Amino acid sequence: MALLRREGVTFVGKGKKIKNGIQTDEDAIIIGVVEKKPKSELTKSQLIPSIIESQKTDVVQTGRIKKRGYEEDRRTSRTRPIQPGTSVGHYAITAGTFGAVVFADNYVPPCEDPELSWFDRLIIKILKWLGLLTDADFEMMAYPLSTTKAYILSNNHVLANENKASVGDPIWQPGRYDGGGKNDEIARLSEYVPISKNRTNVVDCAIAEISERYNPEVIDIGIPKEPRFDIAVGEYITKSGRTTGTTRAKVIAVDAATSVEYDMGYTDWEGQIIVGRTDDDEPSSDGGDSGSVGFDDRGHPVGLLFAGSDEVTVFNPIEEVINSLKTRISFV
Repeated sequence: MALLRREGVTFVGKGKKIKNGIQTDEDAIIIGVVEKKPKSELTKSQLIPSIIESQKTDVVQTGRIKKRGYEEDRRTSRTRPIQPGTSVGHYAITAGTFGAVVFADNYVPPCEDPELSWFDRLIIKILKWLGLLTDADFEMMAYPLSTTKAYILSNNHVLANENKASVGDPIWQPGRYDGGGKNDEIARLSEYVPISKNRTNVVDCAIAEISERYNPEVIDIGIPKEPRFDIAVGEYITKSGRTTGTTRAKVIAVDAATSVEYDMGYTDWEGQIIVGRTDDDEPSSDGGDSGSVGFDDRGHPVGLLFAGSDEVTVFNPIEEVINSLKTRISFV
């Protein structure tokens, strides 16, 4: 993290050296900077060593990395049934992206030693005598039952307003910036992982229980498969977001440390996934794309988009997202 404190440095991660715009097979420590300048224009504190701990370094320009709030007006209409890849947000924020539908079992407490009236016991005896109720059926009444609930997966800063929200707060589709209002409530905030200014963060995530009809297919991607935890440098990540739609870009660094600007101020992050621009040299995300789920080329979730610049996009590893939530979520 010491290198991250240098003036102009935006992230530090493991990757492959880039030569003439092409990613090579040579391992390197990838260092993002706000702006690349000739060495003659750099101060001593801004100079990046060519080798760190026997590993070559490679510097890439990123611009200033910020949370992905709102910018442009795409995928912003009221959609029913609701669908991932569209505008969504806590009622007090502008707008972000509905990342994916995730599921969790809701357990109903067991009915232990129920107090039955004489009439109830008589009915049970009659049902057993008729062969309509067995002892095993009756015993099952003491076991917990479960129902599956559906949730929106997105960012804390999209669904929980950077820690300012309360569980149970309404979530609108589209988000307020896109014309959403009280009649557009589609979920209620269930849980979020707090973002800290005082400690290093790993995830910016939240879930909200859905109360509206939904289509689980992510626009242009489809129904998510089982998540994958080993995305590597050189692979591609595709996301479907509110602002820039569907984009696909190559991973340039993993296990990256970075600093991200929020409304609350600058925050430190570690263990992140960094992707570059698209193969068409377009930004891989823009404001309003926060909350998008990133997928590998086979449709497996690998990350949760939360920040970026014109040059790079930053994803939380999906394994960290799943493990950080108290609710045991799944994609299928």
